[in-house]
Amino acid sequence: MTRGSGMTTSQINGAPLGALYVVPSTGAIAYTNALAHHLGRSDLQITSPVIFDGDGFRLRGRNADIVIDHATELTNRQFDCWHRFKELAEARRKATSESL
Repeated sequence: MTRGSGMTTSQINGAPLGALYVVPSTGAIAYTNALAHHLGRSDLQITSPVIFDGDGFRLRGRNADIVIDHATELTNRQFDCWHRFKELAEARRKATSESL
């Protein structure tokens, strides 16, 4: 993977604490993980779009924000799973803030 415009660096730096960071493929995980550590973002969990496969069973029980790398292309099913996860996460946040 070659250095590009710095978009990934910007996204990593701007990612919420403890976020899942989705890269284009499993082959990009090692590079992105090294970049995140170099930037002091060892809190991020680097993964591939596979996390959305199987109706998102790998996401069950997770409350982390999800950041999709600018170069990542999701299938329609993966996008739908990501969107459902975001909606559930927002509902949980809203319920938590209302109970405080």
